[in-house]
Amino acid sequence: MPFARKICLVTPAFPPWQWGGLAVSAGRVASHAAELGLDVHVALARPKPSAGPLRLDQLRSDERRDDLYIHRLDLPGPQDDPASRQAWDCAHGLTLRALGQSLELLHRQYDFDLLHSFFLFPMGYVAGLTARRQGITHLATVVGDDLNRFAFSPEKIPALQLALRNAQAAVFLSRELRDMAASLTDLPRISRVILNSVEIPRRAWRPRRGRGAWRLGCAGKFKWSKGLPYLIEALRRRPPAGPWRLEVAGNLRPEDQAAVGELGSQVKVLPPLPPQDVSGWLMSLDALVLPSLSEGCPNILMEAMAHGLPCVASRVGAVPELLQDGVTGLLAPWADPEALGKAVSLLRDQPGWARGLGAQARRAMRTFSPPLERGRWQELYRELLET
Repeated sequence: MPFARKICLVTPAFPPWQWGGLAVSAGRVASHAAELGLDVHVALARPKPSAGPLRLDQLRSDERRDDLYIHRLDLPGPQDDPASRQAWDCAHGLTLRALGQSLELLHRQYDFDLLHSFFLFPMGYVAGLTARRQGITHLATVVGDDLNRFAFSPEKIPALQLALRNAQAAVFLSRELRDMAASLTDLPRISRVILNSVEIPRRAWRPRRGRGAWRLGCAGKFKWSKGLPYLIEALRRRPPAGPWRLEVAGNLRPEDQAAVGELGSQVKVLPPLPPQDVSGWLMSLDALVLPSLSEGCPNILMEAMAHGLPCVASRVGAVPELLQDGVTGLLAPWADPEALGKAVSLLRDQPGWARGLGAQARRAMRTFSPPLERGRWQELYRELLET
């Protein structure tokens, strides 16, 4: 039965202002909550490098978008110049304080029943403090890079631990993330793994015939965790047979640019793909590879599998929960160029078998349907808000 309760999603990314795994997940969950009948607000926190106005009301802009209230918080950026802060202040202290006080002002105005944070630090850390001080529920969502990266930063660990301790519930986008969090601190009583979902496109991928070189795709927001240099090394050591080309879609770091340069004209670098262009690009490929060192629940892999495109991916994050090795795709150990290159070559050398893997993957993705994901999130919201 729909019920009128107010919740606020606290996130650093939200569509259509940003895209990527975090933004897509936050946008999808906001829709699930609105369909349940909740009054949904989104606090989109974005630090700005310029000083700008320092009155909190001047840092905030509000708008109504469909069934959501969006509050954009243009927070003061890091104070990198020691002369601009007192000796015992940290560079990002003002940013986090402005976020916490902005959330308190939003709660004062709208009287939320629940704060739902995406990204454990800093959003979960600040939202957890705010929720505890205001006596309301905090739900923390751990998406991947927030824990995989910061768990190895000793100065961040107390903040990660406090964010989880101040949560009445935590959702993880993979079992691996839940296990990592459990190695840092005791988890909230309500802790669940909820994987992303994917729509099954009407048209399935079909092998290209007579259209030039074999095309391998790789896409993402490239950073250390995406492992692009390992893919380049894999292709350098063990290039696919016959004519081939690697298409890399996304923003590359200088070190990635240098690695890509080793393959010369066999690599084509594309800009980040708008969401509406992803399907067409996937349909134009012969295979997709995800060479990550760490992941949450990768949307690009799920989309490729839903199309029926043959895939190779590192055994990280939720990947083993999405892809069954030798049945719906191929898994390789992370940071292992030799194994990665061998898997890519198998798809190139055995096109009929590769097509069968893709067809099985498309069928398997039906178990990750949006209605099932929506039901899991709505069940959790009911449990937190009806007690």
